[in-house]
Amino acid sequence: MRGVSGRIGENTRGAAKNGPGDSRQFMKRMVRSMALAMLGTILYMNWRLSLSLFIAGPLVVWPIRKLSQRIRAINHRNMEASSRLLQRLKEVFSNIRVVLGFAREPFEEERFH
Repeated sequence: MRGVSGRIGENTRGAAKNGPGDSRQFMKRMVRSMALAMLGTILYMNWRLSLSLFIAGPLVVWPIRKLSQRIRAINHRNMEASSRLLQRLKEVFSNIRVVLGFAREPFEEERFH
């Protein structure tokens, strides 16, 4: 009769032999079973603290998630504006001889602002 470690080693070798899809499924099952074991242990150790964390946790995570979405949207807009500015600067610097040759500095200054 084998111990638990023998079965885990056997499962990992078999999953690696059968390809990446099987090893992904194995890891999903392993993580899920470990999470359930940890949840059971937490509830067993102090069920009141666990219950308060399960209630307060989402109340803390939800505002943080909303804030991060807003920050991400603002950052995206800033990156787009920065990209447009850099594109315009690249265009101006690559065509500076043409602008100087035709004396179009005032037009380009107005266009930049």
